[in-house]
Order: sequence, then structure tokens, then C-alpha cells
Amino acid sequence: MNLHGLASDMVQTALACERTLPGRASADDHDLALSMMKEPDIAWHVCETYARAVRVPVEDLPVSQLRGLISDIVLSKLPRYD
Repeated sequence: MNLHGLASDMVQTALACERTLPGRASADDHDLALSMMKEPDIAWHVCETYARAVRVPVEDLPVSQLRGLISDIVLSKLPRYD
């Protein structure tokens, strides 16, 4: 799997995990991405959530290589304003 595919899977998994939190069952990706933007380090939050979900040590993930991709993917989930 290439890095972009991995980053995309990680973001989708993190969004799915966010959706399981109380009060967010009906939230769409826009709402969930907005809530993730409040995290001090979005990429680390996504990596940590993904690692917990798939039961892999976060140290085994190429976090530094994925940072920009994860941020871009999360930002693409936000609504566009003109």
C-alpha cells in the first residue's frame, strides 16, 4: 500500500471512530473533520486513533511521512467557502 492509500485509510478509520463517540452518531464527515481540527496535532490524533483501532503500535507507523497527507485529507473533508 502506498502512503496516500494508508493516510486515506487512517483518516477514514479515525472518522469512523469519532462517529462512535456519544452524540456524534449522525454527524457527517464535515462535522467530524471540524471537531478533529480542534486537536492540537491532527496527524498525531489520526495516527493514534488508527493504531488503537487496528491494534498496532503507533511507533510502527510512518507518522512523519504521513503528516502532510493526513492534514490534506482532513482539510479536504471541510466545507468549501468561496
